[in-house]
Amino acid sequence: NDQIYMLSDGIIEEEIKKYSKFLTKYGYLDDNSNLTAKGVIATQINECDSAPLAVFIFDTIMSDNSLTSQEIVAILSCLLDKTRIEKEEGLVLGDKLSKIDISVLKHTNEYENKGCVNCTDGVREVLKKVMNFIEDVKQCESSLCINNRDCWRISLGYVELSYRWSSGEDIRSVCKVLEDINEGMGTFIKNMIKISNILNDFKHIVTSINKLEFIEVLDCAIESIIRGVVNNFSIHLLE
Repeated sequence: NDQIYMLSDGIIEEEIKKYSKFLTKYGYLDDNSNLTAKGVIATQINECDSAPLAVFIFDTIMSDNSLTSQEIVAILSCLLDKTRIEKEEGLVLGDKLSKIDISVLKHTNEYENKGCVNCTDGVREVLKKVMNFIEDVKQCESSLCINNRDCWRISLGYVELSYRWSSGEDIRSVCKVLEDINEGMGTFIKNMIKISNILNDFKHIVTSINKLEFIEVLDCAIESIIRGVVNNFSIHLLE
């Protein structure tokens, strides 16, 4: 039994070392394994499976004053679970903001038969940065023999829909899109509330680091999606 305990302790210690190296590389721990300011921010994010991914998105959004509240909502939708059509067929970023539908892009073998999700330039640039960050993280984890791939999955399935909803799209149009992508109203409401909760986490963070100039755009983003059927009372009715 003592040998088993020693072996277990050794394995745990080795895993801790791996994750410490990872967190130090990305600025969440200092060289003495103490939480940095960035690490403290990560502890304040409660709505995401991957706090480092959410912090990266937070930093990217807060460094771009040109992003609108609607674009921030669309960007945060990448932290939602994948839609059914996305799991089945795959989705890729398109080149412009289109009407609300899933069109088909077939100009390369890589994208053949995948739905094309169109978005604004601001949203696309941030999402490309997110994708590049994920690739870098995966390479780092591979070099450290860390198997944590599930934390780095993002979704494109609600990018257009969340943008349209936050821009004032009516519920009838949303229902039509949900039918097209085989998603239920309950899932839509839960997803919008999840984005709202992430935005509230971000509000707490900007308050704690005294970046109050971002409060207004975050408040606008929350107000744009928590309206009509999207409210906590609706969730209870649908459960």
